Amino acid sequence: MQSKPALEDHLWPVWKAFWEISSDRQIGFGVVGPIHFTSRDRYATRYGIDGVDEFDRFSALIQAMDGVFLEKMNRKREGSGQ
Repeated sequence: MQSKPALEDHLWPVWKAFWEISSDRQIGFGVVGPIHFTSRDRYATRYGIDGVDEFDRFSALIQAMDGVFLEKMNRKREGSGQ
């Protein structure tokens, strides 16, 4: 999943952000949880993603990417019989 996707140039920072904060999630009993709001918020604050609209767009993109990631992880987990 970490192979280079075909992205518009303006989306690469969000792709990078996703992978940087992707490890900041709860994992337990074989279940991978979503990236927390606080992780998205801290990242946005650190990197100057200001304003409600800009943050909402950033957060929505991260959540959409995370949804696909979690779906793939869940399918892989179900396929392994866990």
